[in-house]
Formats: sequence, C-alpha cells, structure tokens
Amino acid sequence: MLFLSVFSSLAIAAEPVFIAPFLSTDKAAEETADQIANIILDELDRNTNVIAKSVDEMDAVHNVSAADYMFGCLPDEFVGCAFVVGKSGGVTYSVAGTVGPLERGYEIDFRIIEISTAREVFQLSTQMTEGNEDIFAETVSRTLTGIIDGTIGKEVAMR
Repeated sequence: MLFLSVFSSLAIAAEPVFIAPFLSTDKAAEETADQIANIILDELDRNTNVIAKSVDEMDAVHNVSAADYMFGCLPDEFVGCAFVVGKSGGVTYSVAGTVGPLERGYEIDFRIIEISTAREVFQLSTQMTEGNEDIFAETVSRTLTGIIDGTIGKEVAMR
C-alpha cells in the first residue's frame, strides 16, 4: 500500500499544451505546414504526459477566434502569437513553428514556449524529408515529455 502511495505521488500530471498551426515561409511548403500540427496532435494523443489542444480547442483572444488570431499572425511573430493564444487558453506550454522548402524536403523551426515564464524553453531548427513527418512528431512528443519531467532543461552543477 505504501509503495502504491509513493508511486502515485511520483506520477507526472498531464500538462495542457497548445499545438499552434505551423506557418509556411514559402508557398512551396504550405501543404506540409498545414499538416504538421495535425500530425503532432495525433502523436500526442498517445503521450500520457500531455493534453494536446488544437487551435480550434483554444479560447478566443479579444473576441477573435484563436484560429483567426493565429492565421492573422505574421511569420516573424509566430512565437508571440502562440504565447498569446496559449495564455488565453490556460495551457502550460505552446508549440509553434515555421516550415520552409528545401531542395529535398523541408526546414522546420519549432519552439516550445512556457506560458508561466513567457520564455522559449526549447528551439530546434531541423531538416525533414518528405514522408518523415511522423518521426518529427515523435521528436516533438519526446521533447515535451522531457521538458515536463525535467530531464530536458534541468540545471546541473558542474563542480
């Protein structure tokens, strides 16, 4: 009984996370950018550490739907827009990113924003070849788990 009590107190509560629509930096990447958030949401459905929320599940911002707010966002303001929608929706983290075309595949810049501190806690620019969207989504999922459980971003004394 004591073991069960200790074990359950160590369990990590699932954190609400807003998965913002990814923005395309070029017309050639629009279709992929449109799909990325949904692929990440599908992957996060299997992650017990996260309660993933799409733009359609988020609260309005100043009487503007979250979707309209995000779609009116300029590419260089995507982090700030994801923060505003995340704060309005009461989530712990927002995930946002851009997708740009490469000769073979895409360049993805994604960020994880911690709402309580208003800071980016993770940033990654990576290349993704077509057909590897699921691997990218798994990377996002594992990164979120690491941030939530403290294994990513943990400060370590170097003495």
